[in-house]
Amino acid sequence: QGRCPRMAQSKANPVGGAAGSVQPVITASSVAARFRALAAKHQPGAAAPKAPLFFAPIFPCNDDAKGRWMYRDRFLQAVSMPRRQWNEEEVEKLQKVVHAHLMEERFRQRFAELPRNAKPDERQRFFVELCGALRSRGLEELIAEH
Repeated sequence: QGRCPRMAQSKANPVGGAAGSVQPVITASSVAARFRALAAKHQPGAAAPKAPLFFAPIFPCNDDAKGRWMYRDRFLQAVSMPRRQWNEEEVEKLQKVVHAHLMEERFRQRFAELPRNAKPDERQRFFVELCGALRSRGLEELIAEH
């Protein structure tokens, strides 16, 4: 236990920190990048400031801890990110994309129902009618059909 300071903390709460709190994912590369930024601000010619020990990255000590860290980094990092509200423009764009996708999917399904031996003028007429019918449908109707 003395070799791996994170072990006591991970037994209490596998996500890290106090129960129910959201902890940001800290990686060795983010810590190293922070110290490079601090070193860039340091005056040339003077001795580089030594980083305090509590800023040193704590790496997992055994395979189980490494597996937990890798899982957390791969799958749970998005969960710990702060939530944000979508603005009206983003919601509208998402609705347009979903509507276009559902229209295309429905078009492909219906056009595949047309017999292969149909004449070109029948296929063209069916295409025009189908496009007109799909354009008049709203997103809610297409979702209900899906």
